[in-house]
Amino acid sequence: MYNAAGGILWAVCFTVLGYTFGQSWQLIEKWSGRAGVFVLFMVAVTAGFGYLYRRLNARREDISAWFEGLASEPFVRKFQHRHPVAVEFIVQRLSPRSYLGLHLTVGLSVSVVFFRIFGGITEDIFTGDPFVAVDQWVLLVEHLCDRA
Repeated sequence: MYNAAGGILWAVCFTVLGYTFGQSWQLIEKWSGRAGVFVLFMVAVTAGFGYLYRRLNARREDISAWFEGLASEPFVRKFQHRHPVAVEFIVQRLSPRSYLGLHLTVGLSVSVVFFRIFGGITEDIFTGDPFVAVDQWVLLVEHLCDRA
């Protein structure tokens, strides 16, 4: 049923686009391919996060036991005794019971990782990294193929 609905939706969308834009079918083909890759990427990311959530939720007791075992280690107890304010802050940040504590912490952590990746890519572009030269070559070949 989903396959048929998807096929019908795809056919209707591309028929309407073809009728609307007429002679610009090559431009539509180019942009619809890019949009399809983006949608596929977003579906893959969503599925990956869903899978990770299910796996972590299924092993919640094991993860809690591991954290409790870690909390009973001598060096952790010494740290708790010396820095009670820091420990309380960490507990509030990682507690799913506190208001948005865990959600904000995970969101900030993911944002920092993606910011670092984006910064690394930007640095590679500005410094002319050899890896970026491949991208420029692909763009040049695509541009030459479009002209032909």
